[in-house]
Amino acid sequence: MAIRTYKVTLDSKNVIAPEPVYLRQGDKTGAVVIDATLMDNGAPVSLNGLTPMFKANTADGQAVIADNNGFSITNPSGGELTYQVPNALAAVAGKITTAYFSFSDASGAESTFDVAFIVKKAVDITQEQASDYVAIIDGTMRTLQQKVDAMNNSIQTVVNAYNQGAFYNREQTDSKDAVTLSSANVYTDSSLKGISSVPETFANLAAIQIKYPNGANGVMVAADNGHKYIWANNVWTDAGVYQSVGIADNSIGIEKRTPQGTVAYVYSSPAVKANFDEGCFVFPSDDYGVYYDKHYGKDNLAVVDNKVPFEGHVGYIVFDVTTKRIRAINGPSPETNMAILGAYNTDTRTMSLNGPLVTRFNSRTPAGSNIIIFNTHPLNFNTTTRSLDNLDGSNFGMSIGQGHITYGDTKFDKLSFTAPLGYIYVNMDNHSIVEAPYGTNPAGVDMDSLVLIGAFNFNTNNFWLNCCPFTIDGLLPAEIKVAKNYYDKGEVDEIAKSQQQNVELYKTDFGDVSEWQNTAIGSKTQNGFEINGIGNMVLNHSFS
Repeated sequence: MAIRTYKVTLDSKNVIAPEPVYLRQGDKTGAVVIDATLMDNGAPVSLNGLTPMFKANTADGQAVIADNNGFSITNPSGGELTYQVPNALAAVAGKITTAYFSFSDASGAESTFDVAFIVKKAVDITQEQASDYVAIIDGTMRTLQQKVDAMNNSIQTVVNAYNQGAFYNREQTDSKDAVTLSSANVYTDSSLKGISSVPETFANLAAIQIKYPNGANGVMVAADNGHKYIWANNVWTDAGVYQSVGIADNSIGIEKRTPQGTVAYVYSSPAVKANFDEGCFVFPSDDYGVYYDKHYGKDNLAVVDNKVPFEGHVGYIVFDVTTKRIRAINGPSPETNMAILGAYNTDTRTMSLNGPLVTRFNSRTPAGSNIIIFNTHPLNFNTTTRSLDNLDGSNFGMSIGQGHITYGDTKFDKLSFTAPLGYIYVNMDNHSIVEAPYGTNPAGVDMDSLVLIGAFNFNTNNFWLNCCPFTIDGLLPAEIKVAKNYYDKGEVDEIAKSQQQNVELYKTDFGDVSEWQNTAIGSKTQNGFEINGIGNMVLNHSFS
């Protein structure tokens, strides 16, 4: 039973306990209990894996207390424990200033701050009680003595055996080893002599059993099936084909090949798209499957993955016949359970596939390819309605990638622009005309499916179509008179002139072009201003 219990918080931020723990001479072990919590700057310290120890000097400094028996861990993760103060600490009356707890593991020990103890004098104390403080050290000494005695007994056992001649000397040991090795060599040589490396041939298994009913060493071959037989577990055992024949030309079908050597391809409607911005390739709908091993369709797919991520920068597109999934794997070579469907390189943004795939031109996205537009009638930019009109509704075509690909079925009546300036694209998926306001991409469309064909700026009435005839409000650019234009500040641009070509030049902020000054860029015509290398275009600036 504890007479007094003290709650003590052992926090690393403190240097001494807030109050002393009182003892009285003659108090037995456990009369005073410390209910302690170990903290590190306010946070509980886990006691898991730690061994606690209480260390102190008696009040007169003449004896050392080292006790690890009085602890009880009540909450390991919360750092909570109780400790029964030993009676040896109360042997001498006075103030104890050196007393602390230590916690150790395989890496070493850490100690807390000092906990102050005050030992009150008792009315009387016996010599036996006064001597209790050495009890812990005496117990430790007894334990050490027991271990030393046990070690001495083991040594004595070895000495007795040696004296009785139970050990061989070095010469005797070498002699006995030589005899053993010689016997082993004789046994091995005898066994090898009975083994023939040249097989015996028989008509069939029955003939082998008749000649060697009790078995024999070596390999026996039966001519009827070409199999080899060995004697194992007291019976002639079939060990498979003795020697295979060569593979004839044109004799291997699908059944004899691994998936890696089998032709497989994908069908998809619409075609598969490579989306390098998101690091994947996409099946636009669930209508797709894999033709493999004389089977086809979705029966070969365990899971329909509309987006298949690329693994790494370069790799293979495969059909994993084990998991029945289409994958894009990174590595030098697919596994044997994978049928190769294609390959990819995210660095060059290219992909190949045994199946329908959105085509890339000259290893570039369509928007980065060489494009020429041809049409039987000019398209018209209407500055009033801010639209691009196909006045007669005729189809127009595109030559993409140095004339390799031609689309001739793109048809539209009007493209209305939602912003004053931007870009014009053809969507190759459905051959429609779409716009993209300046600084944005067309909404809901994969950029890899787009072909850039022109640009527009209704603020300055400047327009461009790639090598395609067009009009502005029904007039060709050369037919439009140059009009005076004032900027927001109401000032006419500075006029600069080049005497060499007698060309009127000016300084402008036209489009994204940097400022031009004293540079011959074209010549003034009767009806407009011709820009070198581009053709007649309308520049809404005044000339003096």
